[in-house]
Amino acid sequence: MHFVDPANDVTGIDAFVEMVDEFRQKLVPEGMCSRASGVDSHHGLYRCDWAIHSEDDLVTVGSDTVVTNDAGMISKVYGFFGPLPEKDA
Repeated sequence: MHFVDPANDVTGIDAFVEMVDEFRQKLVPEGMCSRASGVDSHHGLYRCDWAIHSEDDLVTVGSDTVVTNDAGMISKVYGFFGPLPEKDA
């Protein structure tokens, strides 16, 4: 499994778990991540928005796009922080 977002680029389940643990310990020890949208999918691709809250405070939002292989297992995750930028005029 390959995971990439603006701050990380890791390959393998162990590296992914280590990255998540480090994020939670250093940046948001009391944080709770939850899905903030429905899940949209087609052709082995899935996407959804997420939010991280600490107590009642919104810490950050973002979205993930997930790619699955022919066996339906997650092979890649592309993460983005923040909402989409406004469209240029």
